[in-house]
Amino acid sequence: MGATEAHNVTGADFADVKRDLERRGIDIVVDTSGSQAGLDLATDIVRRAGRINLFGWIKGEEAQFNPSTWHGKAISIVNSSPAAQMRDPFPPAIRLLLNKTIQLEKLVTHTCSIDEYPTFMTDVTGGLVDGYIKGVVTN
Repeated sequence: MGATEAHNVTGADFADVKRDLERRGIDIVVDTSGSQAGLDLATDIVRRAGRINLFGWIKGEEAQFNPSTWHGKAISIVNSSPAAQMRDPFPPAIRLLLNKTIQLEKLVTHTCSIDEYPTFMTDVTGGLVDGYIKGVVTN
């Protein structure tokens, strides 16, 4: 889907990879992990005055960050939730879909019926559904 690199954060050599990423001065880190470890890694590798886009949704009631690090590095945080209302995401999203830059079929990991939807979403938001990326609700 366009990625030029992928790294296994559990790999034996990831400490070396992380040091390399920290040295690159990465302007924008999009955290899609939905995990505390992902947020921590994003904080570590984004450059001073860089931006972290919180695309991943950390399930649960709280996440932690080091305010001294975020302040000291002057990190800007952008929330990708549609409720953030920072921009209208639909025109660029529609262009990406029309150009087949993003193929949604690869993102759909689960389907459920409209009747199953309330219970399914409770399970998803509670972290009880493994491997969930996107779901489709059917009749």
